[in-house]
Amino acid sequence: MYRLAFILAISALAAAACSRADAGRDAPKAFFDLEGFMQQEMQRLAKLQPKGVKRISLNGISEAHDFDTLDYEKELAVFSRADINRVAWLDKYEVDSVFQEGSLARLRYRAEEDKLKTRYMEIQYSQSGQVAAVLIQNHTKSMIAEMQQSIEYWPDQGYRLENRQPALFAKEKQLGIEVQFNRN
Repeated sequence: MYRLAFILAISALAAAACSRADAGRDAPKAFFDLEGFMQQEMQRLAKLQPKGVKRISLNGISEAHDFDTLDYEKELAVFSRADINRVAWLDKYEVDSVFQEGSLARLRYRAEEDKLKTRYMEIQYSQSGQVAAVLIQNHTKSMIAEMQQSIEYWPDQGYRLENRQPALFAKEKQLGIEVQFNRN
Protein backbone atom coordinates (compact mmCIF):
# COMPACT_ATOMS: atom_id res chain seq x y z
CA MET A 1 0.00 0.00 0.00
CA TYR A 2 2.77 2.44 0.97
CA ARG A 3 4.67 1.43 -2.14
CA LEU A 4 1.71 2.31 -4.38
CA ALA A 5 1.24 5.66 -2.60
CA PHE A 6 4.97 6.39 -3.00
CA ILE A 7 4.88 5.58 -6.74
CA LEU A 8 1.80 7.78 -7.23
CA ALA A 9 3.42 10.66 -5.33
CA ILE A 10 6.61 10.42 -7.42
CA SER A 11 4.54 10.28 -10.63
CA ALA A 12 2.57 13.37 -9.60
CA LEU A 13 5.79 15.29 -8.82
CA ALA A 14 7.34 14.26 -12.13
CA ALA A 15 4.23 15.36 -14.04
CA ALA A 16 4.19 18.71 -12.23
CA ALA A 17 7.88 19.27 -12.95
CA CYS A 18 7.38 18.48 -16.64
CA SER A 19 4.43 20.85 -16.94
CA ARG A 20 6.41 23.65 -15.27
CA ALA A 21 9.33 23.03 -17.63
CA ASP A 22 6.98 23.12 -20.63
CA ALA A 23 5.35 26.32 -19.36
CA GLY A 24 8.80 27.96 -19.11
CA ARG A 25 9.58 26.96 -22.67
CA ASP A 26 6.30 28.35 -23.97
CA ALA A 27 6.55 31.59 -21.97
CA PRO A 28 6.89 34.72 -24.10
CA LYS A 29 10.45 35.96 -24.64
CA ALA A 30 11.34 39.22 -22.93
CA PHE A 31 14.10 40.01 -25.43
CA PHE A 32 14.69 39.24 -29.09
CA ASP A 33 14.58 35.43 -29.50
CA LEU A 34 18.09 35.03 -30.87
CA GLU A 35 18.17 31.29 -30.29
CA GLY A 36 14.88 30.75 -32.13
CA PHE A 37 15.91 33.04 -34.98
CA MET A 38 19.27 31.28 -35.40
CA GLN A 39 17.60 27.84 -35.35
CA GLN A 40 15.38 28.98 -38.24
CA GLU A 41 18.40 30.34 -40.09
CA MET A 42 20.37 27.10 -39.54
CA GLN A 43 17.50 25.09 -41.02
CA ARG A 44 17.03 27.52 -43.91
CA LEU A 45 20.72 27.56 -44.80
CA ALA A 46 21.04 23.77 -44.41
CA LYS A 47 18.27 23.42 -46.99
CA LEU A 48 19.61 26.09 -49.38
CA GLN A 49 23.33 25.26 -48.93
CA PRO A 50 24.54 28.53 -50.49
CA LYS A 51 28.03 28.40 -51.97
CA GLY A 52 30.62 30.93 -50.97
CA VAL A 53 34.03 31.69 -49.51
CA LYS A 54 35.26 31.02 -45.99
CA ARG A 55 38.25 33.01 -44.74
CA ILE A 56 40.08 31.99 -41.59
CA SER A 57 42.87 33.97 -39.96
CA LEU A 58 44.89 33.03 -36.91
CA ASN A 59 47.35 35.52 -35.45
CA GLY A 60 47.68 37.37 -38.76
CA ILE A 61 48.04 34.30 -41.00
CA SER A 62 45.00 33.79 -43.18
CA GLU A 63 43.66 31.51 -45.87
CA ALA A 64 40.47 31.35 -47.92
CA HIS A 65 38.52 28.37 -49.22
CA ASP A 66 35.56 28.10 -51.56
CA PHE A 67 32.81 25.88 -50.19
CA ASP A 68 29.78 24.10 -51.59
CA THR A 69 28.32 22.97 -48.25
CA LEU A 70 28.73 23.84 -44.59
CA ASP A 71 27.34 22.41 -41.35
CA TYR A 72 25.37 25.50 -40.35
CA GLU A 73 24.33 24.02 -37.02
CA LYS A 74 27.99 24.00 -35.97
CA GLU A 75 28.91 27.18 -37.82
CA LEU A 76 26.18 29.32 -36.24
CA ALA A 77 26.03 27.74 -32.77
CA VAL A 78 28.09 30.62 -31.37
CA PHE A 79 25.15 32.96 -32.06
CA SER A 80 22.65 30.75 -30.22
CA ARG A 81 24.95 30.65 -27.19
CA ALA A 82 24.76 34.46 -26.98
CA ASP A 83 20.98 34.43 -26.42
CA ILE A 84 20.08 36.61 -23.41
CA ASN A 85 16.54 35.32 -22.78
CA ARG A 86 16.87 34.12 -19.19
CA VAL A 87 14.37 34.96 -16.46
CA ALA A 88 17.22 35.90 -14.12
CA TRP A 89 18.50 38.47 -16.64
CA LEU A 90 15.27 40.43 -17.16
CA ASP A 91 16.63 43.44 -15.27
CA LYS A 92 20.27 42.97 -16.32
CA TYR A 93 20.04 44.54 -19.78
CA GLU A 94 19.23 48.07 -20.84
CA VAL A 95 16.98 47.98 -23.91
CA ASP A 96 16.85 50.69 -26.55
CA SER A 97 14.66 50.61 -29.65
CA VAL A 98 14.94 52.88 -32.66
CA PHE A 99 12.00 53.52 -34.97
CA GLN A 100 12.22 55.03 -38.44
CA GLU A 101 9.14 56.06 -40.38
CA GLY A 102 6.93 54.25 -37.85
CA SER A 103 8.73 50.89 -38.12
CA LEU A 104 11.19 49.22 -35.78
CA ALA A 105 14.64 49.74 -37.28
CA ARG A 106 16.94 48.64 -34.47
CA LEU A 107 16.95 46.96 -31.06
CA ARG A 108 19.94 47.38 -28.77
CA TYR A 109 20.72 45.51 -25.56
CA ARG A 110 23.52 46.58 -23.22
CA ALA A 111 24.56 44.54 -20.20
CA GLU A 112 24.36 46.43 -16.95
CA GLU A 113 26.77 44.05 -15.19
CA ASP A 114 30.33 43.18 -16.19
CA LYS A 115 29.92 39.52 -15.25
CA LEU A 116 27.45 38.89 -18.11
CA LYS A 117 29.14 37.33 -21.15
CA THR A 118 26.98 39.00 -23.79
CA ARG A 119 27.71 42.69 -23.27
CA TYR A 120 26.02 44.16 -26.32
CA MET A 121 23.54 42.92 -28.91
CA GLU A 122 22.01 44.85 -31.76
CA ILE A 123 19.30 43.60 -34.09
CA GLN A 124 18.82 45.65 -37.26
CA TYR A 125 15.63 45.38 -39.31
CA SER A 126 14.94 46.04 -42.97
CA GLN A 127 12.09 48.34 -44.02
CA SER A 128 9.97 45.22 -44.57
CA GLY A 129 10.45 44.23 -40.91
CA GLN A 130 12.84 41.32 -41.54
CA VAL A 131 16.06 40.88 -39.55
CA ALA A 132 18.82 42.49 -41.62
CA ALA A 133 21.74 42.06 -39.19
CA VAL A 134 22.66 40.67 -35.79
CA LEU A 135 25.69 42.25 -34.08
CA ILE A 136 26.99 40.88 -30.77
CA GLN A 137 29.87 41.73 -28.44
CA ASN A 138 30.85 39.08 -25.88
CA HIS A 139 33.45 39.42 -23.15
CA THR A 140 34.67 37.05 -20.46
CA LYS A 141 37.52 37.47 -18.02
CA SER A 142 39.16 35.29 -15.40
CA MET A 143 42.33 35.51 -13.32
CA ILE A 144 44.46 34.04 -16.13
CA ALA A 145 42.63 34.73 -19.36
CA GLU A 146 40.31 37.11 -21.11
CA MET A 147 38.24 36.74 -24.28
CA GLN A 148 36.73 39.47 -26.40
CA GLN A 149 34.45 38.31 -29.18
CA SER A 150 32.61 40.13 -31.93
CA ILE A 151 30.10 38.15 -34.01
CA GLU A 152 27.99 39.49 -36.85
CA TYR A 153 25.36 37.81 -39.02
CA TRP A 154 23.66 39.08 -42.17
CA PRO A 155 20.96 36.78 -43.60
CA ASP A 156 21.68 35.88 -47.23
CA GLN A 157 25.11 37.58 -47.08
CA GLY A 158 27.20 35.74 -44.47
CA TYR A 159 28.69 36.10 -41.03
CA ARG A 160 31.88 37.05 -39.22
CA LEU A 161 33.48 36.07 -35.94
CA GLU A 162 36.50 37.74 -34.35
CA ASN A 163 38.08 36.44 -31.14
CA ARG A 164 40.80 38.22 -29.23
CA GLN A 165 42.33 36.43 -26.27
CA PRO A 166 44.85 38.44 -24.32
CA ALA A 167 46.36 36.18 -21.65
CA LEU A 168 48.37 37.02 -18.57
CA PHE A 169 51.24 34.58 -19.19
CA ALA A 170 50.96 33.96 -22.94
CA LYS A 171 50.97 35.74 -26.26
CA GLU A 172 47.68 37.26 -27.38
CA LYS A 173 45.70 35.09 -29.80
CA GLN A 174 43.52 36.46 -32.56
CA LEU A 175 41.12 34.34 -34.58
CA GLY A 176 38.91 35.55 -37.38
CA ILE A 177 36.36 33.63 -39.43
CA GLU A 178 34.38 35.20 -42.22
CA VAL A 179 31.88 33.43 -44.46
CA GLN A 180 30.56 35.25 -47.47
CA PHE A 181 27.71 33.70 -49.46
CA ASN A 182 27.73 33.97 -53.24
CA ARG A 183 24.75 35.88 -54.56
CA ASN A 184 23.18 33.91 -57.38
